[in-house]
Amino acid sequence: MSKADMPEDIRRNINEAVFTAGGVAPLAKIAGVSPRTVYAWKKGDRSPTLATYGKLTALLQARTARNILAIVGADAVEETPGAYRPSAPGAFGECMSVPFYEDEEDGGAIRFARRAPLYGSRPPEALRFVRMRGRSMEPTLRHNDLCLMDTADRVLEEDAIYVVRHGAEIYIRRYCPTPGRLRFMGDNRSLTHGDFDLPEADDGLWRIVGRVFWLGRSV
Repeated sequence: MSKADMPEDIRRNINEAVFTAGGVAPLAKIAGVSPRTVYAWKKGDRSPTLATYGKLTALLQARTARNILAIVGADAVEETPGAYRPSAPGAFGECMSVPFYEDEEDGGAIRFARRAPLYGSRPPEALRFVRMRGRSMEPTLRHNDLCLMDTADRVLEEDAIYVVRHGAEIYIRRYCPTPGRLRFMGDNRSLTHGDFDLPEADDGLWRIVGRVFWLGRSV
């Protein structure tokens, strides 16, 4: 497979995984391959197997989880399967698991210390993680940014960011009301084709899923 044939997201994730692991050799050890194989991935001469790519993805997801802890000031984080649930007190105090939104590819949940000041007075059982896809909200949100939303907060407030669903499609947009319209716009004004209006009366097609109130970003 040539470099031009390898999907952009796979090339990007390989390079990010090398950086996260601390170099080619450490990543090779994690993936169970030779350093020469990792170099071939980086050049696009070879492509990782599905099982090996799963290891790289898990490494990047673990880094995302650690970044959340660095921001919220909690003591431990763990990705777990299943929906929200409080856990028993342990070495780090009482923890809570917040799942990804049901349609996210990530699945599972992220567990962090319940005392973390991440969500304030918001009901923890209403929290869901959702990942930004695409460039429509740049520079506020970038592709793959991790967002935390409150599914109980669906009262529209001007200039706030919401997750909106239309059938199987999910959008993250800013609410910008105009006379007679419920207008949702992206922050990237070079991609205005992603803007849309919602009918003021519920037509059963569009649904406000929740309000985004926090984002995490890997740098």
